[in-house]
Amino acid sequence: MGYAVKSSVNFTAVLTGNLYYSPSTFDYSYTLVYNGTASTQSWNLVANPYTSYIDWRLLGKTNLSNSLYFWDNTLFPSISPVANAAYLSTYNTQTNIGVPASTKPFIAPLQGFFIKTIYTAPKLIFNPSARVHNTATYYKDASVTDILVRLKTENETGMDELVICKHPDAKLDFEGFDSEKMISELPLEIYSQSLTGEKLVINTINTTQNTIIPLGIHGNAGAKAKITAFGLETAEQIYLEDRFKGTLISLSENTSYEFVFPTDHISGRFFVRFGDINAALTSSDVKVFENDNVLNIIAQTGENIEQVEIYTVTGARVFKSVAGSNMFTATLDLTAGVYLVRVKTSLDTKNIKVNCR
Repeated sequence: MGYAVKSSVNFTAVLTGNLYYSPSTFDYSYTLVYNGTASTQSWNLVANPYTSYIDWRLLGKTNLSNSLYFWDNTLFPSISPVANAAYLSTYNTQTNIGVPASTKPFIAPLQGFFIKTIYTAPKLIFNPSARVHNTATYYKDASVTDILVRLKTENETGMDELVICKHPDAKLDFEGFDSEKMISELPLEIYSQSLTGEKLVINTINTTQNTIIPLGIHGNAGAKAKITAFGLETAEQIYLEDRFKGTLISLSENTSYEFVFPTDHISGRFFVRFGDINAALTSSDVKVFENDNVLNIIAQTGENIEQVEIYTVTGARVFKSVAGSNMFTATLDLTAGVYLVRVKTSLDTKNIKVNCR
């Protein structure tokens, strides 16, 4: 039996009955819900049914994300009132990395946690062999995952973190090495984006050669905030780029950068760049995102977008517009289907297929 409680005042909840106990020969399993691939779908809240700690890495998983999410109000107790803000800790079993860095894969007795299903017929199995005594010192797992940088954004209303890692078997698009950002409409949130546009709290890439990663930040218009880099465990060149101010900051030399929110949501302004920033650009790296008939285009490497055209699969042009910066946004009026978006930049022309829903 699980209980969910929400109250505007402090009180003591008394739960009666016997705590669940399972003999070593019995697996306790949850059949979970899968209802789509969108960032707001297929989240499940479950709990550790045992009276001991369990290791998330040892649980049986079918059609589940590798990522574990804890809701922890105690992370930032200086924010008042604490009860009105929820903060999430994330742990990824494929990289053995947590955000914040103190997050481990151990789930306390009766502790609730969030997971995301990725396909039909998902299941989570609490096998007794996953039970652990969590009193010994935790030693870092052997892993070839390198933490490139941890970024934190903060102001007087809150604080949030993300991490960017490197692993030879990872890709630039969304996969098991990555952990999706669970957007919770908090006072302040930061995320990075994969090559395919997913919002991530743990972003793992396989190369830093001329790699540029977009950042997104939620806050309050007019509020001051800062971005701080820490956990720099690499000799790689890493920069924070502010395209609104035309500023490029070496994170190994200047680990903190202050800014003001012009709107509640900043996208297409901040980027993390790796490698030689003086290398000549020969081709565009253009990203196209469509959501609810709103088209967003970002030239990752900073070149100007000169013209945008949209064609149907039969070759009919249904949209044309000129642009003059590295970002372009337009509200469309298109029926659901597949379209070809042709983006002409100051370097070259890209043809990108987009599925409008």
